[in-house]
Amino acid sequence: MKKSIILFSILLLAFSCKSEYELILNSYDIEEKTKMAFELYEAGRYQKAANMFESLAPLTSGTARDDTVRYYWGLSNYYFRDYITAEGNFKSFLEYYPLSPFAENASFLRLDCLYRSTYRYELDQIPTYACMNAIREYQKDHPNNENKAICDKMMEDLQQRLDTKAYEAARLYFHIEDYIAATTAFKNVLKDNSENIYREDILFYIAKSSFRYALNSVENKRKERYLLFVDNYYNFIGEYPQSGYRNELDVLYKRAQKYLGKYNDVTEELLAKETANIEKLSKQRLNTEEMKVKRFGKAGMTPEELKAKQEQDKIAAQEYRAKKEKQRFIGQHYDTVREIARNKRNAYSKAEDLVINAESKMQSDIKALEAKKFKSEEKRQEAIEKARTKGEQNIEAAKAKAETMKAQADATYEHRMAEETKKYETFRAQTEYIKVNDRGQVNTDPDADTQVTKQTRRRRRR
Repeated sequence: MKKSIILFSILLLAFSCKSEYELILNSYDIEEKTKMAFELYEAGRYQKAANMFESLAPLTSGTARDDTVRYYWGLSNYYFRDYITAEGNFKSFLEYYPLSPFAENASFLRLDCLYRSTYRYELDQIPTYACMNAIREYQKDHPNNENKAICDKMMEDLQQRLDTKAYEAARLYFHIEDYIAATTAFKNVLKDNSENIYREDILFYIAKSSFRYALNSVENKRKERYLLFVDNYYNFIGEYPQSGYRNELDVLYKRAQKYLGKYNDVTEELLAKETANIEKLSKQRLNTEEMKVKRFGKAGMTPEELKAKQEQDKIAAQEYRAKKEKQRFIGQHYDTVREIARNKRNAYSKAEDLVINAESKMQSDIKALEAKKFKSEEKRQEAIEKARTKGEQNIEAAKAKAETMKAQADATYEHRMAEETKKYETFRAQTEYIKVNDRGQVNTDPDADTQVTKQTRRRRRR
């Protein structure tokens, strides 16, 4: 009997040591769990809120509040940055409640989770394909959604990753000097996506790989392989006549024509004539009205107008890059500010937990003494009074420690916020003056334009 009482007291003591959060988490009181879950969510304690919503989900299954609980469960994991779990939450929510008022937002947040779970281009791109398919389905189901611009930006970024991965994988064959495999790989890249962002580079490497393959071939195979290079050369200059790779390929073309002269009786004079014809055809192609419309957006422009248009485009491009840099900095700034605020909230939560745990410990000690057998009631009350006094002392110590922690958190918060605000103000002061100099470079220093002007005057004097 005595052993049973001791065992019961130990179990009661262990159970009573739990904090209020743990008690409610393990209880079956739906109202209390719902109240605490939303309090934790509003306080920014997303991990605890997610655990509370998770424990609440089986209890509310089939009820009117089930969709709300499941949605906020996913939302808590999303803000806690557990994107893999959040994606599973939102997917399950959409399967159960496709017509819920939260459905559209849950669909977009699921896309965001998939997007944030993708890897850089060097790694496996299966998550990238899954995210792109999900974005297409979302845009199909919600054609007039307010997140269309964000979805388009996501698709563009993911497609760039796929393009970069395919291009780099093909270029690897070129670097290890396996020119047959390089040519095949580059052609397969264009076959999979003809609008690859590296199309110009790919056509260049196809031509260069075919030349090197011909150069390293045995004598009786060189002719047909040089002719294949010539075909690839014409394909490249036909599409990119003003490319930066043109000079290098022209040299290779002349070397190939010189070699082919052995078989075709091509003299130096005929070679020069053929090269001149190629250049003439390229210039004619550039001067057509169709190419002007395609390249400059207006037919019949004079050379001066074209030059002015090019300068305007260059300035616009530089200003666009400066704008993007500003947007990137501002995004990082607000992420840092949110992180600083979150760290302060977490510190406050830990400080409050100290006091809550001290109070719970005192209550559990008193309950254990009440259940314990004493020789007399006076000794029981004396022991309870001692436990209460000790508990109150511990609570006061916990409160003092909590106040210290809060003061440290406030000081850290003020210091970091001051630093971040200073950085932001400095950046704003710099970006208020955005000017493009005569080289098409963006200056953010008000004195830089004067310096560039002085340098330009010195060059002119020389």
